[in-house]
Amino acid sequence: DIAKTFTNLGSLYLSKGDWDEASRFYNESLQIQQKIGDEHGVGASYLGLGGVYLRKDEWHKSISFYEKSLRMAEKTGDQQRRAQSYIGLGIAYGASGEWKKGIEFLSTSLEIEEKIGDEHGMAQTKANIGILYKAQGKKEEARRLLEESLRTLEKIGDRPNAELVRGHLSAIGRSRSSGEDLQREASTDGTD
Repeated sequence: DIAKTFTNLGSLYLSKGDWDEASRFYNESLQIQQKIGDEHGVGASYLGLGGVYLRKDEWHKSISFYEKSLRMAEKTGDQQRRAQSYIGLGIAYGASGEWKKGIEFLSTSLEIEEKIGDEHGMAQTKANIGILYKAQGKKEEARRLLEESLRTLEKIGDRPNAELVRGHLSAIGRSRSSGEDLQREASTDGTD
Protein backbone atom coordinates (compact mmCIF):
# COMPACT_ATOMS: atom_id res chain seq x y z
CA ASP A 1 0.00 0.00 0.00
CA ILE A 2 2.87 2.37 0.77
CA ALA A 3 4.42 1.73 -2.63
CA LYS A 4 1.09 2.32 -4.39
CA THR A 5 0.69 5.55 -2.43
CA PHE A 6 4.14 6.65 -3.61
CA THR A 7 3.13 5.82 -7.21
CA ASN A 8 -0.04 7.87 -6.82
CA LEU A 9 1.92 10.77 -5.34
CA GLY A 10 4.31 10.53 -8.29
CA SER A 11 1.33 10.77 -10.63
CA LEU A 12 -0.01 13.77 -8.73
CA TYR A 13 3.29 15.63 -8.92
CA LEU A 14 3.65 14.68 -12.58
CA SER A 15 0.26 16.21 -13.34
CA LYS A 16 1.31 19.37 -11.48
CA GLY A 17 4.51 19.62 -13.55
CA ASP A 18 6.85 18.99 -10.60
CA TRP A 19 9.04 16.42 -12.32
CA ASP A 20 11.66 16.17 -9.59
CA GLU A 21 9.09 15.28 -6.94
CA ALA A 22 7.31 12.92 -9.33
CA SER A 23 10.58 11.17 -10.06
CA ARG A 24 11.40 10.93 -6.35
CA PHE A 25 8.08 9.28 -5.51
CA TYR A 26 8.19 6.90 -8.49
CA ASN A 27 11.70 5.85 -7.50
CA GLU A 28 10.61 5.32 -3.88
CA SER A 29 7.78 3.15 -5.11
CA LEU A 30 10.09 1.27 -7.47
CA GLN A 31 12.51 0.40 -4.66
CA ILE A 32 9.72 -0.98 -2.48
CA GLN A 33 8.07 -2.86 -5.36
CA GLN A 34 11.37 -4.47 -6.33
CA LYS A 35 12.10 -5.40 -2.71
CA ILE A 36 8.74 -7.16 -2.25
CA GLY A 37 8.73 -8.67 -5.74
CA ASP A 38 5.57 -6.93 -6.98
CA GLU A 39 6.11 -7.06 -10.76
CA HIS A 40 2.86 -5.22 -11.48
CA GLY A 41 3.96 -2.37 -9.20
CA VAL A 42 7.44 -2.31 -10.73
CA GLY A 43 5.81 -1.89 -14.14
CA ALA A 44 3.65 0.98 -12.84
CA SER A 45 6.74 2.74 -11.48
CA TYR A 46 8.59 2.29 -14.78
CA LEU A 47 5.57 3.68 -16.63
CA GLY A 48 5.50 6.72 -14.37
CA LEU A 49 9.22 7.34 -14.76
CA GLY A 50 8.79 7.11 -18.53
CA GLY A 51 6.20 9.89 -18.23
CA VAL A 52 8.57 12.04 -16.17
CA TYR A 53 11.37 11.82 -18.73
CA LEU A 54 8.92 12.29 -21.60
CA ARG A 55 7.84 15.62 -20.13
CA LYS A 56 11.49 16.57 -19.56
CA ASP A 57 12.14 15.91 -23.28
CA GLU A 58 14.70 13.24 -22.40
CA TRP A 59 13.54 10.81 -25.08
CA HIS A 60 16.14 8.08 -24.59
CA LYS A 61 15.48 7.79 -20.86
CA SER A 62 11.73 7.92 -21.46
CA ILE A 63 11.92 5.18 -24.07
CA SER A 64 14.07 3.04 -21.79
CA PHE A 65 11.53 3.21 -18.96
CA TYR A 66 8.58 2.57 -21.30
CA GLU A 67 10.40 -0.48 -22.67
CA LYS A 68 10.92 -1.76 -19.11
CA SER A 69 7.25 -1.15 -18.36
CA LEU A 70 6.30 -3.04 -21.50
CA ARG A 71 8.47 -6.03 -20.56
CA MET A 72 6.88 -6.17 -17.10
CA ALA A 73 3.37 -5.91 -18.59
CA GLU A 74 4.12 -8.74 -20.99
CA LYS A 75 5.54 -10.82 -18.16
CA THR A 76 2.47 -10.27 -15.96
CA GLY A 77 -0.07 -10.41 -18.81
CA ASP A 78 -1.36 -6.91 -18.01
CA GLN A 79 -2.96 -5.81 -21.29
CA GLN A 80 -3.89 -2.34 -20.02
CA ARG A 81 -0.30 -1.65 -19.01
CA ARG A 82 0.94 -3.03 -22.35
CA ALA A 83 -1.30 -0.54 -24.14
CA GLN A 84 -0.12 2.31 -21.90
CA SER A 85 3.52 1.38 -22.49
CA TYR A 86 3.00 1.36 -26.26
CA ILE A 87 1.31 4.77 -26.00
CA GLY A 88 4.31 6.12 -24.11
CA LEU A 89 6.72 4.67 -26.66
CA GLY A 90 4.66 6.08 -29.51
CA ILE A 91 4.53 9.55 -28.02
CA ALA A 92 8.23 9.54 -27.13
CA TYR A 93 9.29 8.45 -30.61
CA GLY A 94 6.85 10.87 -32.23
CA ALA A 95 7.97 13.79 -30.09
CA SER A 96 11.60 13.03 -30.95
CA GLY A 97 10.73 13.29 -34.65
CA GLU A 98 10.49 9.58 -35.42
CA TRP A 99 6.87 9.90 -36.52
CA LYS A 100 6.62 6.62 -38.41
CA LYS A 101 7.91 4.63 -35.45
CA GLY A 102 5.64 6.63 -33.14
CA ILE A 103 2.59 5.79 -35.24
CA GLU A 104 3.56 2.11 -35.29
CA PHE A 105 3.71 1.94 -31.48
CA LEU A 106 0.46 3.90 -31.11
CA SER A 107 -1.24 1.61 -33.64
CA THR A 108 -0.17 -1.41 -31.58
CA SER A 109 -1.67 0.23 -28.50
CA LEU A 110 -4.90 0.87 -30.41
CA GLU A 111 -5.14 -2.81 -31.37
CA ILE A 112 -4.79 -3.84 -27.72
CA GLU A 113 -7.34 -1.26 -26.57
CA GLU A 114 -9.81 -2.48 -29.17
CA LYS A 115 -9.36 -6.09 -27.98
CA ILE A 116 -9.93 -5.20 -24.34
CA GLY A 117 -12.73 -2.71 -25.06
CA ASP A 118 -11.00 0.36 -23.60
CA GLU A 119 -13.00 3.20 -25.20
CA HIS A 120 -11.15 5.95 -23.36
CA GLY A 121 -7.77 4.52 -24.30
CA MET A 122 -8.85 4.18 -27.94
CA ALA A 123 -9.97 7.82 -27.99
CA GLN A 124 -6.69 9.04 -26.53
CA THR A 125 -4.61 6.88 -28.84
CA LYS A 126 -6.54 8.00 -31.92
CA ALA A 127 -5.96 11.60 -30.84
CA ASN A 128 -2.23 10.99 -30.44
CA ILE A 129 -1.99 9.33 -33.87
CA GLY A 130 -3.98 12.24 -35.29
CA ILE A 131 -1.56 14.70 -33.70
CA LEU A 132 1.39 12.91 -35.30
CA TYR A 133 -0.36 13.01 -38.67
CA LYS A 134 -1.05 16.70 -38.11
CA ALA A 135 2.64 17.30 -37.36
CA GLN A 136 3.48 15.65 -40.69
CA GLY A 137 0.99 17.81 -42.58
CA LYS A 138 -1.38 14.87 -43.25
CA LYS A 139 -4.47 16.92 -42.52
CA GLU A 140 -7.19 14.54 -43.70
CA GLU A 141 -5.83 11.54 -41.76
CA ALA A 142 -5.38 13.78 -38.74
CA ARG A 143 -8.89 15.24 -38.99
CA ARG A 144 -10.52 11.81 -39.32
CA LEU A 145 -8.81 10.39 -36.23
CA LEU A 146 -9.27 13.54 -34.17
CA GLU A 147 -12.98 13.64 -35.02
CA GLU A 148 -13.38 9.97 -34.05
CA SER A 149 -11.55 10.67 -30.81
CA LEU A 150 -13.68 13.73 -30.07
CA ARG A 151 -16.95 11.82 -30.55
CA THR A 152 -15.85 9.17 -28.06
CA LEU A 153 -14.48 11.66 -25.54
CA GLU A 154 -17.74 13.61 -25.64
CA LYS A 155 -19.75 10.40 -25.30
CA ILE A 156 -17.86 9.30 -22.19
CA GLY A 157 -17.76 12.80 -20.70
CA ASP A 158 -14.02 13.50 -20.79
CA ARG A 159 -14.30 17.26 -21.26
CA PRO A 160 -10.63 18.23 -20.67
CA ASN A 161 -9.31 15.88 -23.36
CA ALA A 162 -12.22 16.76 -25.66
CA GLU A 163 -11.14 20.42 -25.42
CA LEU A 164 -7.55 19.49 -26.31
CA VAL A 165 -8.77 17.56 -29.35
CA ARG A 166 -11.01 20.47 -30.41
CA GLY A 167 -7.94 22.71 -30.27
CA HIS A 168 -6.04 20.39 -32.59
CA LEU A 169 -8.99 20.20 -34.98
CA SER A 170 -9.22 23.98 -34.99
CA ALA A 171 -5.48 24.29 -35.66
CA ILE A 172 -5.78 22.02 -38.69
CA GLY A 173 -8.13 24.58 -40.20
CA ARG A 174 -5.82 27.49 -39.33
CA SER A 175 -2.43 26.28 -40.46
CA ARG A 176 -0.83 24.17 -43.11
CA SER A 177 1.61 21.88 -41.35
CA SER A 178 3.07 22.60 -37.98
CA GLY A 179 4.69 20.13 -35.68
CA GLU A 180 5.31 22.64 -32.91
CA ASP A 181 2.59 21.40 -30.61
CA LEU A 182 3.06 17.67 -30.45
CA GLN A 183 1.06 16.70 -27.39
CA ARG A 184 1.98 14.36 -24.59
CA GLU A 185 -1.51 14.09 -23.19
CA ALA A 186 -1.81 10.33 -22.96
CA SER A 187 -2.36 8.68 -19.63
CA THR A 188 1.00 7.10 -19.20
CA ASP A 189 1.81 8.03 -15.68
CA GLY A 190 1.52 4.71 -13.87
CA THR A 191 -1.85 5.21 -12.21
CA ASP A 192 -4.37 2.41 -12.14
